[in-house]
Amino acid sequence: MNNAKKKIGTYIQSIDVAFQTCLITANYGNGKTNLLKYLKLFFSENKKIKVVFLRVNADQYDLILFLLKIIQDNFFEELRSSILKIKSDNYDISSLAYSFQDGFAAIREYTEKLFAEQDEDKLSKLIYLGTGRLYTKNSFNEFALEQLTNFNRREILVLFLNILSANNTYIIFGIDEAEKIQEKSKPRFGHFLTSYRELYDLSSLIKGHLLITCFTDSSGRSSQSIEEVNPAFFRRIEDRIVELPMISNINDYKELAQNLNELFDTNKSSEDINKIVAIIKKKELNKNSDIVKAICSELSESSERLGLNELLNKYSLEYLFNETNERLHLENTFARLNTKFFDPLKEYLIANNYNNDDYEIKAQGNQLFIDKSLNINHLFLFTTDFDNNVNRIVNIYNDYDNKLIIYVPEGLDINYSYLHEININNVEIVDYNPEYLMTLLVMYRDENFEYGDQIKLTISLYTNKNL
Repeated sequence: MNNAKKKIGTYIQSIDVAFQTCLITANYGNGKTNLLKYLKLFFSENKKIKVVFLRVNADQYDLILFLLKIIQDNFFEELRSSILKIKSDNYDISSLAYSFQDGFAAIREYTEKLFAEQDEDKLSKLIYLGTGRLYTKNSFNEFALEQLTNFNRREILVLFLNILSANNTYIIFGIDEAEKIQEKSKPRFGHFLTSYRELYDLSSLIKGHLLITCFTDSSGRSSQSIEEVNPAFFRRIEDRIVELPMISNINDYKELAQNLNELFDTNKSSEDINKIVAIIKKKELNKNSDIVKAICSELSESSERLGLNELLNKYSLEYLFNETNERLHLENTFARLNTKFFDPLKEYLIANNYNNDDYEIKAQGNQLFIDKSLNINHLFLFTTDFDNNVNRIVNIYNDYDNKLIIYVPEGLDINYSYLHEININNVEIVDYNPEYLMTLLVMYRDENFEYGDQIKLTISLYTNKNL
């Protein structure tokens, strides 16, 4: 969200100069509401800047009237005290209402009454006449005023916002779920955008404040639909549309996982974080909120590593595993295992959202799976020939800058201590049985649908969450 925060930050920097506005668009779960909450939290101790956010009212689709209602419900005391202070300071009240030029001439008498009133209860009634809470002819007759219409509320909103600004009170309005009006009806949405355009056209007369309006954009067409319904408004707001994208960069995944690890004090190592990122990225989740939940779930998992028999028992896979393993023996599949292993591995990777650009398999000679998306080399050893395997490890290590994961079969005494002695670092060892891992991969390939998730989880845990 760095780009979005930077752009919104520029608006906040001018919050005491001119009225600012922007539209935030994002898919469900990508952080619109969180952004508003964090703004409220950020300014919670600030005496000058007030943040209020709420969901749009689909039945109140005039934005001007909606903002007046927000002021009435949330900033009534600030507005009344500001009027009293301005009056005591002999402030030029005409400057609050564009010197009563053009459409502001219609609210001159009302504004003068507002600042002339001495009685606080009557002053409250006058404010309610402005917001529209009191609207009958008799209510206006009490003050010998001509009845205001909703058309006049545009100028009243400018007046009230300028009164607050004059007392160094600035509001960030966060309007969430504006798409609800669009869902209700196209005419309502059109009226909403028209009132938004009218407010934008008055913005040069308002000394401060910020309006942030959020649209959920599940189809990726929010900007297009705004342009179609109200092209005049779209032209005005086009450069003020802020998109909140999906998390996609690997470094952003890592930063998020590291921050959550610190926040929840789960004490995962950088190695653990990298594995969690690899697991989550493969899921291809389509909401930022789902990514956060998935990372939290992985962080909270116990680090205890179970053996294969325990995993098979835990996920009720013993019978299927034994049946598949026996069949593979009968079919002589494990003969020349090193050449047959990579076919089910490739199908497993494809089934788990690896694209052609994400990986490369070098089955002949190297017996290597290269994860390009994470810069990790997976080297599979199949024999207990110590010297030959060490030569392969050294060659692969020298040929690539990637992290190296070595799958070491039972009976082959290659350990971290020895690898460090020969200057092999940035490496992880996974102890495994090649026949057993291939059996699991074949089980997954054979489309045992009712056990698919259990098999996938078993493969992941058996390989120390590397596959």
